[in-house]
Amino acid sequence: MKAPLEVLIIEDSEADALLLSRQLRSGGYAPVITRVESAAELAEALPKNAFDVVICDYRLPQFSGLEALRMVLAHGRDVPILLVSGVVGEDQAVAAMKAGAHDFILKDQLARLVPAVQRELRDADVRRKRREAEAALQRAHAELESRVRQRTAELLGANEALQRANRALERWSQLFEHAQWGVAVGSASGQTLEMMNPAYARMHGYTVAELTGAPVLSIATPDSRTQLADQIRLVNTQNRAIFESRHLRKDGTSFPALVEMAAVRDERGRPLYRVIYTQDISELKSLEARILDISEREQQRIGQDLHDSLCQQLSGIAYLCHTAHERIAQVAPAETGLLTRISQLLQEAMDQARSVAYGLHPVEGEANGLAAALEGLVGHFRSVYGISTLFLCPKPVPISDNTAATHLYRIAQEAMRNAVEHGRARQIVVRLAETNSALTLSIQDDGCGFPLEIPVSRGLGLETMRFRARAIGADLNVGRGGKGGTVVTCIWRNRTHAATKGPPNE
Repeated sequence: MKAPLEVLIIEDSEADALLLSRQLRSGGYAPVITRVESAAELAEALPKNAFDVVICDYRLPQFSGLEALRMVLAHGRDVPILLVSGVVGEDQAVAAMKAGAHDFILKDQLARLVPAVQRELRDADVRRKRREAEAALQRAHAELESRVRQRTAELLGANEALQRANRALERWSQLFEHAQWGVAVGSASGQTLEMMNPAYARMHGYTVAELTGAPVLSIATPDSRTQLADQIRLVNTQNRAIFESRHLRKDGTSFPALVEMAAVRDERGRPLYRVIYTQDISELKSLEARILDISEREQQRIGQDLHDSLCQQLSGIAYLCHTAHERIAQVAPAETGLLTRISQLLQEAMDQARSVAYGLHPVEGEANGLAAALEGLVGHFRSVYGISTLFLCPKPVPISDNTAATHLYRIAQEAMRNAVEHGRARQIVVRLAETNSALTLSIQDDGCGFPLEIPVSRGLGLETMRFRARAIGADLNVGRGGKGGTVVTCIWRNRTHAATKGPPNE
């Protein structure tokens, strides 16, 4: 099968053009010939076809072969150009080759035509492939330069981000190292202390090296470890918990601590570690106790003043009114009605003043003062609110600490008030008992009860009860009763928070 070949022949002689076509056919080509003989025809033909080869007669009547050569070259396509002539000098042939012709063939040597076409087609293909390779190389070089610039910019950006991260990390490291709060990192299970800042180790009386790897529960006093374990389990489900605990120092002493624990998880929700923030709140607790003590003392003073001053004055006025009533009754019995009404109002005022005085100073400073005060409180609620109330105290519970007794009384008072005003209770039972060196005060009602999950905004009453319980080192629990209603339980162990000395990994 002959190879197709698009050929542009610039020749004024149709016979010579036919001769060139036959020569190409005999050489194994199937030429498609386009013949032109003037500059105008050449200019029209060049844009229309993608010629494989151009064969041009050197001598043309309307324009020369060199002019045709310049027109083909000016068109910009790399196509082999062969000049053909009958008679030409060597100088003319050399000039044509220098002008851009690829070969010069004499008409009496047309046997050279096919080899010349084959050679020039191969050379043109080589040149085309070289151009394509050079263009591809240039594109690759440009793309490489673009990628290098882009990657360099990315690396510069990453380096700047890394430097910023390093500076931020350094600042966080300084904050971690110099923070006044203790900060520790627990294991994924929450059972082991893996790292901590110096403040955390220092507040527990250890060095960082001594406390690293210790069980988390070892830093809590024995009676606080159950609570701490419960909070760790709570963090497993709720991710965060804030609570007060009692922590143990290396020398065996203890201190109150405010603890915030948070779980850090991976993208699948699996715990990576736990962050534990701890603050020694000994000074805060001392201040709370002083504030409460001052408040209670001031209330006692006001109550005592009401009892010793106002009530005595009212009693004196009542006596004078009684005396006046007797005298007027002897001379004008009909005029005693007003004095009778005044005497009644004075008696009501004295009763109210005594009630206020008792409320301000409810617990007498005696061993069984709390039980007596609670019994009086239960009776007061029974008479004022018309509900069923009961006080149970199987055996005497002596308390020498009047401040603690007053706090326990206030907790019971607040719980009963909540039961009536918010829980709409119709029955309240107050129990006071001592078991295993611990005093237990419970207030149970049959009201609507607390919700299963106590909201974050719990109200001032519940916070006040917890505040008072913390002030004396007691545990306060508020929950639902077995048959509905609410049960408030306060357990006070009536002892200082001492603990045995031991290494952190025990």
